[in-house]
Amino acid sequence: GHAADTPNVAFLFPGQGAQRVGMLRDARERFGVLKDTLHEVEDELADLLPVPLTHLLYPEEREQPVDDETAAAELTHTAHCQPVMFACSLALGRLLESVGVKPVVATGHSLGEFNAAVVGGVVDSADAARFVAARGRAMAGVDGDPGTMAAIMADRDTVESLITNGASNAVIANVNHLRQLVVS
Repeated sequence: GHAADTPNVAFLFPGQGAQRVGMLRDARERFGVLKDTLHEVEDELADLLPVPLTHLLYPEEREQPVDDETAAAELTHTAHCQPVMFACSLALGRLLESVGVKPVVATGHSLGEFNAAVVGGVVDSADAARFVAARGRAMAGVDGDPGTMAAIMADRDTVESLITNGASNAVIANVNHLRQLVVS
């Protein structure tokens, strides 16, 4: 093929909610760029996280391992989850770039926008990691009702009529598709 035949590739980075204890475990052992990136972000955030980033992902590596339920709860906590997801997405983006996959565009959902900004050269990874950690702490520190979101498989008119006729304070937060909306 010719360079003109190179496909256009986009990177789409996820937000919070895609996290899993142990994610990237096997790939981290096979691809040094993953391990190096996770440790780079861990070092950058050492003074900001109560538990090393890799210990949140791989609790069996702790001096005092925790059970699966505790590990999942710690990882799900917003102040921990957001830096972990940022680090994992950064590592995967670097892995793809290391094998020649270069995006022509990068975007992200919520938290993933920070990874897209790094890929796009808007901010360096260290500053983004520290900002993400601060963002996670701020979001976790919100007092009161943290709210709830729900995806609804219906058209906008139907959802609006349900919200208007109901006794709730719900609003349409996002339109994912013509027949899938998110209310908050």
